[in-house]
Amino acid sequence: MSDVKHKSWCKKIYGWWLKAKNKINSNKSKSSSEQNEKAEYEYQKLTPYTEVDLKESKKAFDYVFQHDDVRNIAISGAYGSGKSSLIESYKKYLQTTNTNRKPGRKFLHISLAHFRTENNYLSAVLGKEANSKNENNELSILEAKILNQLIHQISSEQIPQSNFAVKRITSKRDLLAITVSSIIFLLFMLDIIFSATWKEFVLSLEYSGLKDLLLGLTTKIFLLSSAIWSMGLFAIFLYYIIKIQKYKNIFRKLKFQGNEIEIITESSDSFFDKYLNEVVYIFANADVDVIVFEDIDRFENEIIFERLREINTLANNQLKQYQKKKAKVLKFFYLLRDDIFCTKDRTKFFDFMIPVVPVIDGFNSYDKLTTILKIYIDGNKIENGFLEGVSLYIDDMRLLKNICNEFHLYYSNINNTELNANKMFAMMVYKNLFPLDFSLLQKNQGFVFYIFKNNAFTIHFLSIIENTKNKFLENIIKKDLELKNIENNYLESIEKIKDEYRRKRKDISNFPDLKKVNEKIEELDNQEQFEINGYQLEYERNIELINKEKENIQKKILQLTSSKSKDILKKKNIDQIFEYLSNSNNIEKNKTALEIKNSPYFSLLKYLIRNGYIDETYADYMAYFYPNSLTIADKTYLRSITDKNAKEYGYKLNNPKLVIERLQHHINYFSQPEIMNVDLVNYLLTYSENYTEELKAILYQFSMGENIKFFNVFWPALNKKNLQNFLNLLSEYSPNFFQIVLSSQLVSDYILKDLSLKILYYLPQEVIKKINEYDDNCLSNYIAYSSDYLNIADPDVEKLIEQFKFLDIKFIEINYETVNKDLFNKIYNNSLYKLNFANIKLMLTTQYFAVDEQDIIHRNYTCVQGEPGSPLADYIARDINVYLHQILANCYHKITDNETEVLYLLNHNDISDAHKVEYIRYLQTPITNLDKVKSSKIRKIILHFGKSAE
Repeated sequence: MSDVKHKSWCKKIYGWWLKAKNKINSNKSKSSSEQNEKAEYEYQKLTPYTEVDLKESKKAFDYVFQHDDVRNIAISGAYGSGKSSLIESYKKYLQTTNTNRKPGRKFLHISLAHFRTENNYLSAVLGKEANSKNENNELSILEAKILNQLIHQISSEQIPQSNFAVKRITSKRDLLAITVSSIIFLLFMLDIIFSATWKEFVLSLEYSGLKDLLLGLTTKIFLLSSAIWSMGLFAIFLYYIIKIQKYKNIFRKLKFQGNEIEIITESSDSFFDKYLNEVVYIFANADVDVIVFEDIDRFENEIIFERLREINTLANNQLKQYQKKKAKVLKFFYLLRDDIFCTKDRTKFFDFMIPVVPVIDGFNSYDKLTTILKIYIDGNKIENGFLEGVSLYIDDMRLLKNICNEFHLYYSNINNTELNANKMFAMMVYKNLFPLDFSLLQKNQGFVFYIFKNNAFTIHFLSIIENTKNKFLENIIKKDLELKNIENNYLESIEKIKDEYRRKRKDISNFPDLKKVNEKIEELDNQEQFEINGYQLEYERNIELINKEKENIQKKILQLTSSKSKDILKKKNIDQIFEYLSNSNNIEKNKTALEIKNSPYFSLLKYLIRNGYIDETYADYMAYFYPNSLTIADKTYLRSITDKNAKEYGYKLNNPKLVIERLQHHINYFSQPEIMNVDLVNYLLTYSENYTEELKAILYQFSMGENIKFFNVFWPALNKKNLQNFLNLLSEYSPNFFQIVLSSQLVSDYILKDLSLKILYYLPQEVIKKINEYDDNCLSNYIAYSSDYLNIADPDVEKLIEQFKFLDIKFIEINYETVNKDLFNKIYNNSLYKLNFANIKLMLTTQYFAVDEQDIIHRNYTCVQGEPGSPLADYIARDINVYLHQILANCYHKITDNETEVLYLLNHNDISDAHKVEYIRYLQTPITNLDKVKSSKIRKIILHFGKSAE
C-alpha cells in the first residue's frame, strides 16, 4: 500500500514539474517572440499626426474663435511642415476638452490635391496669352472642385433647394414602396373609370366563391374607397413634384401655344458667378463652423482667394439674415505654404495668420530617420554617415515616411542577393523625388539612364581614366630613375669609404709595434664598418620610401582600372551631362532633364550619384531576381564585386563560366580585389588560353600586395596543371610576387615554403633569376635562412641541387633532425652551406667519425684534417680566411691544434695577418721549429707572445 502511495506522489510531483517547465518555456518563447516583434519594422502612416504639442498655437486658435470678425484664417508653412497635423491635433483637443454636452465645433475639409509637374513644364514654354487663358480655365475647374467636394459632404436634406444633384443610393425598400403605390394608384383609377364595364363582367361570370369575392369590389362603398385612396396617392405625388420643382427646377422651359418660357438664365463664365446664389446657399447651409481648404496653394492661383473671401462674406450675411438666434459665423481656414504670395499682399487676403513651425527639416530629419530605421542601423545594414548626408536634403515628413516604408518593402522583397541597403535606400529616395524619371529608367530612358549609359559620357569617362593612368605611369618611371640614382650614389660612396680605409691601413702597416698595428687595424675596421652601416641604413631607408611611393602609385592605377562613375563624376561633370541631355533633340529627354534641373532636390540626386549610392548597378535594386542558370549564390558574388564588398575567398560558385561571361563586358572588374575567388581563378587557369586579359588583370594584383591572403586559401586548391600555369603567368605579370608574399608576413610558412619549392621545380632559370632579383635576392635569402627548408618529403634532389647552385644558395643553418638525409648529403658534398661555426660543427659531427665536442672547439682544424680529402676539408681550403675567422670567434681564446696544422695556417698566404696574430695569441701548442714559419713578421709575433718552444 505504501508503495502505491509513493508512486502516486512521484507521479504528482513529476506532473507539477512538467507544468512548471512548460510554463517557463512558454514564457521564454513569448518573451523571445515579443523581442522579435519589437525588432520588426514599424510602418509609418502618411496621415496627419494628431498628437502635436500645440503650445502657443492653441491660444492662437482660441483667439480666432473668440472673434467673429476673424473669418479668413491662413495656416502657413512649407510642404510637409505639419499644417494638417496641427489642425487635426487642435480638433482632437476640442473633443477631449468638451466635457459639457454642448455641441462642439464642426469642421469640414476640402482637399484639393494637385500636382503641377506637367503644368510647370508647359508654363515654361507657353506664351503669356496662353498662360492667362490656362489660368482662367484652371480657376473655373478649381471653383467647380470646391463646390463638388462641398455638396458631397453635406446631407441633401440640409440643402433641399440646391439644383446640384448628388447621386444617392436608393434602398430596395423605397423602390418597392414606390412601385407598389404606383400599381395601386393605377388599379384604383381603372376601377373608377371602368366601373360599369367591370361590374357587367363580374355579373356575367358563373356562380362561384370567386364571383362573390369580385362582386364585393363592384360596390359603391369600394368605389368610394378607391376614389379616396387615389386622391390621397395623387396628392402625395403632386407634393413631391412641386417640392422637386421648387428646389431643383426640373422644368426649366415651358412651351405654351408654341412659345417657350425660360425659367433659369445663364449670365457669367465664372462658375461662382454663374451659380452665385447656389454657391452662397450651399456654403450657408453646410451647418459647420469651419471649412478647411487644404492644398489650395498647389494651383498657384491667387484669384481663388479673392473669390472665397467674397463667398465667405455673402454666406455669413445670409446666415445673419435668416437665423433668429445668435447667428453662427462660418470661418474659412486655408492651409498653404508661406511663399504663395511673393509680396506683403498676403495680409490683405486673410484676417489672421497662424504660422507652423516645421516638424522636420534638413537639420532634424536625421533623428527621425534613425528612429524609423533603427533595426537597419542596429544590424549594420545602413550606415549612419549615409543617412546623415541624405537627411540634409529631406525636409518633408510625409516624404520621409514613405521613403522608409518603400525601402523596407523593396529591401524585404528582393533582397535575395545581399543587396546594399544604402543603395536600396538611395533608389527609394530617387523613386519618391523623381517618380517620372524612375519610371523612364525602367524603360531604359531618362536622366539617370543617360548618365550611366550614354556613349559620349562613356568615352569621356574612359579618356579621363587613360590620361590619369598615363600620368601615374610617368611617375613610376621617375621613381625608377630615382632608385637607380640612389643605388649608384650608394655604391660610389661605399667604394670611396673602402678606398679611404685601404689607404689608412697601408699607412700604418709599417709601424714597428705589431701589437699597436693590430689594434689600429681593428679600430679602422670598426670605423669602416660603422660608416658603411650608416650609408647602408640611409640607402635602405630611401629605397623603402621610394618603393612605397611606387606601390601607392601602382595601387592607384589598379583602383583606376576598376573605377566607377562615382570616382569620375563630380559636380562639374554632372552639369556637363545635364547640358548634353537638355540640349538633346528628343523632347521627352529634354523635358525630363528640365524637370530634374528645376527640382529643389536636384542637389540630392547629384549627391547620391557622386557618392556611388546610385551607380551602374541600379537595375538590381528595381526588380526581382529570378534564378535560372545564374544561381542566387553566383548573383550574390557578382553583387559583391559591383558593390566592392568582397566575399570570402572560398565562396562557392555554382557556374564560374557564366559568372565570367557576365563580367567579361566589364574587364575592369577583374582588376578589383573583390574578384579574388578560388573557383573563379581555377576556372580561368584551366581555360587560360581563352581568358588572357582576365588573368592578366587578376594576377597583376599580386604586385600590389592587396590580396596576399588569397594564397592561403587558393594554393591548397591548385592541381598540378593549374599550378604550373599559375606560376608561369604570375611570374610574367607580377615577377615581384614572391618578394611581396615574403615581406607581407600574411602567408602561412608551409605555403611560403611550398611556393618557393614549386618555383624551383617548375620555372626556368631565367625566370627564377628575375624573381630573385627583387629585394636583394629575396628567394635565395629566404631559402638560405630557413633552417628547416630541407625537410622535404620525396624531393627531386638533383633538380633542387641544380637550382641551389644556380642561385648560389648557402644555408645559414640546417636542422639535422628533420632534414631529408639524401638531400643533406648532396648539400654537404656540394658545399651549399655557409661556412660558419654551427655548420662546421654539424658537418664534423655527422660526416666525420667519433669527433669530440671539445676538439671541435679547441682543435677544429686538426679535426678537419683528420679526413683531408673530405668535402668539408676542400670547402675550408677554398675559403680558409673565413673559416679561421669563425674558429677564432668560437674557440673561447684557446686553440690546441697539432703543430703541423698550426704551421700550415701560419704559412697560408690567404689568411690575413690580423687573423694570424689573433690565432697566435690563443694558441696553446708550443712551436718547436720556428724556422718553419716563413714570415719573419709572424716569427716576431710568436716570440712576442712566447709561443716558441726553442
